[in-house]
Amino acid sequence: MQDLVVVTRIFSGIESAIDSGHWTHSGSPAYYHFIRKLDSNNKLKCKLFFLSPNIIGKNKKKDILFDNIDIVGKFIPYYPFPFSSHIPVFKKIEFFYNKFRQYILILSETSSSRCYYIDRDNILLSFVLLVMSRSNVVITRLLGVTESLYMHLTNRGNIYSKIIRWTFGNDKSYFICTNDGSYAELTKNNLGYSNFYLLFNGVDKGILSTLKPNNNNFDGKIVISYISRIVPNKGHINFINSLRKVSNHDNLIVYIVGDGALKGQCQDLVCKYMLDSFVFFTGGLRHKNAMHYLSMSDLFVYINFDGSFGNSVLEASQFGLPIVTLLHKSLPLDKYPFFKFIKNNHEIEENITSFIENFIDNKQLRKSMSESSIDFYNSYLVSWDDRINTEIDIINSICASNN
Repeated sequence: MQDLVVVTRIFSGIESAIDSGHWTHSGSPAYYHFIRKLDSNNKLKCKLFFLSPNIIGKNKKKDILFDNIDIVGKFIPYYPFPFSSHIPVFKKIEFFYNKFRQYILILSETSSSRCYYIDRDNILLSFVLLVMSRSNVVITRLLGVTESLYMHLTNRGNIYSKIIRWTFGNDKSYFICTNDGSYAELTKNNLGYSNFYLLFNGVDKGILSTLKPNNNNFDGKIVISYISRIVPNKGHINFINSLRKVSNHDNLIVYIVGDGALKGQCQDLVCKYMLDSFVFFTGGLRHKNAMHYLSMSDLFVYINFDGSFGNSVLEASQFGLPIVTLLHKSLPLDKYPFFKFIKNNHEIEENITSFIENFIDNKQLRKSMSESSIDFYNSYLVSWDDRINTEIDIINSICASNN
């Protein structure tokens, strides 16, 4: 059995699992399913490290135990400088000090390991591992390719850009990337990286046995759902502004499912525009409860400025929902004729408003878009089990071929 060193920052979904002591799906389905599969894998022995990106969990125990998996996670804290919060140059020094302190601790505990799986926020660790030894094989897990990362790959830039390009081009460096409708396809197809694997996330195919599509009991009203964290890059404010301009409010019910830093601001906007008679905030929900809102919806909206295919878009297609999402210039439209793409420009709100008004009045449009959504689901999506098995097969193959 070969060691696989897994390194990930602590984000909200993982933090809640650590705090509860139960490895569970909470806003991070890919990592949840991945660790569960590694726990039962008989070819790879997982060494799991949680890196705090800030003061999160500074008092947590070093060994993180879960009651439903055997893998023990190692927690590595972040130590802020007491004087750096208001001085940008010291903040950068603090960041790099903590990164390399965390990396040194990982290296000291994995000196005999040769296969590493690193999350995107620790790509500097990927670089360090590749520089240290030609025997190391590094798989970097990307949740899409952001515009800034793509710019680092395509422009000469600064020393950080050179580090990124060198890491991508190294023959011992591999990338497993979520196809999230960002710059991921452009990276794979245009930049010539042979060690770049692009995969859609999976869906819970069993959900349709308990929740049926078209479960709308609102007397002919159109139900729109938007499931996402309510944060700046997800376009909730643009969506609310567009709803303000829809002329036939009486035919609408809107559910905004999720939590986040902008939730209060969005609620204030809804009240200010007097939309609170048909726009409702559910707060953060467990996965199955969130899926309940998809089952009773007629339209799904997803305005993510970083990518077109978030997990909730994939899940909405499972229910055959017509989907409105942003058109990113990196996306090959001829490959994805399934959705209504809204151009990301100064007319984004007017375009959403115009589409919603047309959607309310046009039954044939609703039918054809629903059929297209099902076509996308049938063409591209698999169960989470199959999706994670594919990823682990790739990892097994990489580690075995470089052993």
